[in-house]
Amino acid sequence: ISVPEVGQVPVSGLTLEGVRSRLRSVLSGIYSGLRPPGQRSTTFADVSLGKLRSIQVFLLGQVVRPGGYTVSSVARALHALYAAGGPTRAGTLRDVRLMRDGRLAASVDLYDVLLRGDASRDLRLQNGDVIFLPQAGRRVTVIGPARRPGIYELRVGEGLRALLQITGGLMPTAEVERAQIERVVPPEQRGELKGQDRVAIDVPLGGLMRDPANDISLEDGDRLSIFEVGDRLANVVAIRGASVLRPGTFQHRPGMTLRDLASQAGGLLPDAYLERAQITRTAADRTRSVLRVHLGRALAGDPQ
Repeated sequence: ISVPEVGQVPVSGLTLEGVRSRLRSVLSGIYSGLRPPGQRSTTFADVSLGKLRSIQVFLLGQVVRPGGYTVSSVARALHALYAAGGPTRAGTLRDVRLMRDGRLAASVDLYDVLLRGDASRDLRLQNGDVIFLPQAGRRVTVIGPARRPGIYELRVGEGLRALLQITGGLMPTAEVERAQIERVVPPEQRGELKGQDRVAIDVPLGGLMRDPANDISLEDGDRLSIFEVGDRLANVVAIRGASVLRPGTFQHRPGMTLRDLASQAGGLLPDAYLERAQITRTAADRTRSVLRVHLGRALAGDPQ
């Protein structure tokens, strides 16, 4: 830059703060009132940025509007990609390539930006840079009680464990003992399966989360179904009847008796028929049996 009474001052490659420091040093030799920081000055100088330089970059591959774009000299790959309308449906989100002088300068994973806010690998652009978006890699669909069900793209080496991390993990209602992968068998493997074009694979999510060594590889087009746990409570007993003070469902405890249950329900009303009560018991195989008891004796503490 050219300064009156001083001449030309080289500032190429400096930050704005560096330019301020250099100009202050040069001007202090001309203006006696302009003193170093920490000393009292009677003359002041300030530097501001009037206009940013523009550069031209090119976006190619699977972008909505490929072509050349003029952007700010401080723009990054994400800014240029935004100007071009972003990736097409066939474009990748995991490998945005920044080509500089015919070489790969950086590869940006947009999942790092979208899911974790990490843009550290998004380099500043230079004039003539090329941003290239290849076609998407493996895509897998996740349905069921995951934090973010949807369609996700996987990079090389990523399996089911990485997919669950990308989706944000499982909801509390997810069944961890079994999930199911619906797979369209790759063409090169169909001969071995004798015409089975689609197969279902059961996978234990619990074991996968406990031990990373149990990771499962996924194929392009896989559909992961995560199931919900049942809505049946396993540790409850229920008491009903018009003569119960507070009928309802109560937690079953080891050693619990009919007398204990009636006490938790607030007891019985005076019109209760004490000669008989009926217990309907559901076994582990879901079969039911009916037991008849003398209610009065049970409330009186009869061990039978």
